[in-house]
Amino acid sequence: MSMFGFFQKKGKASLSTAERLEDCRQRGDDTGLARACYDLGVEHMERGELERAFLRLSQADTIYSARDEIYEAVGDTLTDDCSDRIGRLEEAPLLLNEVIAGVEERAEELGEDGCWIWSLFTMARMGKLGDRLAVLPGCQALGRLDEAAEIALHSFRGELPEEEFQRMDVIYERVTEMEDDPAYFRMNGEIPGPCGPFQAFDLEGTHTLTELSLYLEACNSRLDQARSPETGLIPCALLTGYYCRTADGELREIPQVRAELERIWSDYEFLKAGPSWDGIAARLEAYRELDLLA
Repeated sequence: MSMFGFFQKKGKASLSTAERLEDCRQRGDDTGLARACYDLGVEHMERGELERAFLRLSQADTIYSARDEIYEAVGDTLTDDCSDRIGRLEEAPLLLNEVIAGVEERAEELGEDGCWIWSLFTMARMGKLGDRLAVLPGCQALGRLDEAAEIALHSFRGELPEEEFQRMDVIYERVTEMEDDPAYFRMNGEIPGPCGPFQAFDLEGTHTLTELSLYLEACNSRLDQARSPETGLIPCALLTGYYCRTADGELREIPQVRAELERIWSDYEFLKAGPSWDGIAARLEAYRELDLLA
């Protein structure tokens, strides 16, 4: 064998799963990307790294669910096992699950109006991040979260003008369309973050786009019919997907995660005390200036 063989590029078979994921991302291989995310999730799960496993398996689910041809190419064995694993992780002692349980337990004390505003505070905190992500391919809709928060507040304080109703509907549609956009799920583009570059696809660690869509749609439909508030958005500003991918150590000990946890429970105490609409508006305005990645 030629000595120059030592300097040849590694073949695909010798790539690690993480390297294979990057290779598929670079080549725009959607089926390979879904498989690599799934395989990486399985590896994390087998090592007991459950937060990271949930991130990667969630990403795999988003990718193969985006297109029928991707779903068919990866096959039922993979998709069935991925769904089963996600189901098991939704019952595991993850930070996200802990927060969701805490929100559900406290939601009854706040009542419907309080729950609507509790979620709205989270969306307001995501406004600056959305503005930064909006410059990336397929992410333009995230630049309208601040606008959506303002419209939602108007809807809670009184009747929503038809123009604002239509604007909210458009924002909902654009956010909903993002999950099926290859420019989004191919992990193209990134912005600076405290632990390394932030990719818009890091949001899939908490199914953030799904929860945003549900909340935006619910805000509009509640004006036409009785609609229970959506509270699944409340943990999404924890950005667990990003920190799972970029940071070492215990997720709960990351300063930015600790700060967001404090904000979530502080919001609950604030709303439980029965604030005025002016107080709610002032808190909302302060959150709209917050940069979650600072």
